[in-house]
Amino acid sequence: MESISSILVIYVISVALIFSVLIFASGEGQSVVTVVAGIFGRTSFDFDVVFSPSLVDVHQGNHSFSVVTVRERGKPENVSLAASGMPKGVDISFSFPSTGVKPVSIMVVNSSSETLPGDYQIIVTSVSKSLTKSSNFTLHVTLGNPQPQSS
Repeated sequence: MESISSILVIYVISVALIFSVLIFASGEGQSVVTVVAGIFGRTSFDFDVVFSPSLVDVHQGNHSFSVVTVRERGKPENVSLAASGMPKGVDISFSFPSTGVKPVSIMVVNSSSETLPGDYQIIVTSVSKSLTKSSNFTLHVTLGNPQPQSS
């Protein structure tokens, strides 16, 4: 009667979220070594952009603010912010046009006296190393308040 001898050895090595598995099998005069590597948990990057408030009111010739928060998940990346779709006479800037250490930016909306009253959907494009997303908020422009005359 012939005797069959087999050996199976499995090593698991884990550092932080990365793991490796080494499998060594031997039997019937043959040996096989296999290495499997991977990552535990979520490592892909994702984010959401939140406006507070999401409806920004501004009078012609004045300015207004909204807080923009970038909520990141996974390995952090810088996220750049840029606005588009503004009506004539509106300029939008961000206190931190690229997030990273600071996930919160103040969005400043400046309106000139030429801006027509109405509601406008403004698009904020957010770009990271691995993703590009678009979010929008409503800009509500009202007639400007008359400025007091100086004597």
